[in-house]
Amino acid sequence: MFVSSRSPLLWDEGFALVESLVIAQHVDESHEGRDLLPRTAKERARMRELIATIAGKLEITPSHARDANAARKRIGEGHAALDAALSDAAPGSAATHRCCRT
Repeated sequence: MFVSSRSPLLWDEGFALVESLVIAQHVDESHEGRDLLPRTAKERARMRELIATIAGKLEITPSHARDANAARKRIGEGHAALDAALSDAAPGSAATHRCCRT
């Protein structure tokens, strides 16, 4: 398993997990309490679609980037893309899904 110094890491009962989504899924499935992830396959697919919308834009933080201004611009683009996806109130959009409402 490749572990980047910037990857989230969970050590749980003798094994390590990396990557935010993998960790969230493990915690959700292995611990009692309120669900962390959407219950239905369609809601989980929509969640993953929203993550994919911004993942490429948020992978480099300004503090680790060679060009901090370019990184900030890219992060801003990711936030704008997520805002656009969440503000679409059409049927089937994130705004109509329980998993994405606040």
